[in-house]
Amino acid sequence: MSTPNQTYPFIANIKNRPEVIAHRGGDGEWPGETIGAYENARSLGVDVIEMDIYLTGDQQLVLMHDQAVKKTTDGNGPVESYTCDEIQKLNAGYKWSREGEFPYQNHLADLSPELQRKLRVPKLSDVLEEFGDLRMIIEMKPAFASPAAKLWEMLQKYDMTDKVLVASFSDSYIDEFRDLSQGEVATSLSIEEFGEFVLGFHGFEEHSVKPCVIDAPYWMLTEHLINKIKERGYKVHAWTVNNAEEMGRMRDLEVDGIITDYPKTLLDILGRTPK
Repeated sequence: MSTPNQTYPFIANIKNRPEVIAHRGGDGEWPGETIGAYENARSLGVDVIEMDIYLTGDQQLVLMHDQAVKKTTDGNGPVESYTCDEIQKLNAGYKWSREGEFPYQNHLADLSPELQRKLRVPKLSDVLEEFGDLRMIIEMKPAFASPAAKLWEMLQKYDMTDKVLVASFSDSYIDEFRDLSQGEVATSLSIEEFGEFVLGFHGFEEHSVKPCVIDAPYWMLTEHLINKIKERGYKVHAWTVNNAEEMGRMRDLEVDGIITDYPKTLLDILGRTPK
């Protein structure tokens, strides 16, 4: 039986089970995909921070959950319609509100210098520089162009190849990244590979560079499926688990990581008092 390579440092450095993975830095507790969110996640003591990347029009990698910037910011249009300098003038917390804590629907220029620093759209280089002590999941979102080559270049530049798991729903993006990195960086299954796995096909395991993690929606995960995943040698991450009862169910099913917008709640449920 072909099994994935489990020698990746990202896997070898797992210290807790399940790991607390802050989705977008913990979007339920801070505006996601921002420096402020990742600072908050680190202060809580999460195991892994998660983020999504796109290429700007001038070929820079920035963090954004959706290709359309209006979903979270005070801008309009797709990420690729902006230069990096232009997109960093947007407030990444413009659409995020929690009473009494954040200035809802304020433009970045109207905020204090400290909030501007925390809420502007970050470059991936900013995150790699400031949070290089943390392990990360970086997802390549489908867009007008693949970020795989630029991502591989940056992970080498910032010496992060051992600390990152690269994910993507796009089969072509993840194939391209694996071809470039040649097994130096851990990857998870694409959506196509996951579909094949569920149906009982394992052809993708015959490639020279194999994935080592299966990211699955929590509602699909059962004891039977998790046993099947682990029998093939994979780690399993459940996403995106925001309900306390489901957090407990994932813990009891012994998944390896729980991806959540509410890392503080998850830490409480796991009996790990947030720092």
